[in-house]
Amino acid sequence: MEKQKVGMKASLAYTEAISYLKALVESMESGRIVVENGENHVSLIPPENVTVKIEAKSKKDKQKFSLEISWPGNADASVTISDREPAPEAAPDAAPEEKQKAAPEASPEKKREKEKKPEKGKKEAGGGKKKAKGGKKSN
Repeated sequence: MEKQKVGMKASLAYTEAISYLKALVESMESGRIVVENGENHVSLIPPENVTVKIEAKSKKDKQKFSLEISWPGNADASVTISDREPAPEAAPDAAPEEKQKAAPEASPEKKREKEKKPEKGKKEAGGGKKKAKGGKKSN
């Protein structure tokens, strides 16, 4: 999803600011918030649970009240759990046959893990003999 942003900052009459807040409450109660500014608009659908941040500040010559309501952008997205990794996606400019051939490269952490773990069927360093209790090698 591409980033969309609409906003404004203006000096309004107090009653006009209240009208914006009332419109926000009505929109939230309907389940959809649409913010428009000229030709641009953003449509938001909040889930059942949202994060609310409220902040009030008072200085000598200025007072400020902030209200932020947020939620994850993929709140309705479904989650899939399996033992298979999804097919890798190649760069957008790659030809379709190259996309099919592309294989994910292991992360540096995974490479280090592989180097540390002995492969199945191979003996460990030191001739494969393990020390028994007491520090003696067993045959």
